[in-house]
Amino acid sequence: MLVLHNSGRINRYTLFLELLRLGQVCLAFIANDYMAVPAMDLSRFGLGLRVPQDVSVIGFDDTVIASLPTYNLTTVRQPVSAMEDAALRLLFERIENRDTEPAHLVLRPL
Repeated sequence: MLVLHNSGRINRYTLFLELLRLGQVCLAFIANDYMAVPAMDLSRFGLGLRVPQDVSVIGFDDTVIASLPTYNLTTVRQPVSAMEDAALRLLFERIENRDTEPAHLVLRPL
């Protein structure tokens, strides 16, 4: 599995292509859909691989581009409304009671 994200100084797509060429990647979890689409294109058009038969690509954020028929990208949808509600609730609790302990909250993707 390869995880691509925005940090680092190396060209992540060059690394991705090289790992694909070496047969070292069968699944790539990409930090967002807009980075996953070029990874799919590199796989298909750069190396002639079939997505998802030869390599699986998973994006994050469930953007409009993920649902385009050209890509039909598997993606993770964040529960944005629930995240906003929870953040505001925790903020207001903290404002009302400064002694409130910091909270750790886990929301599941949709």
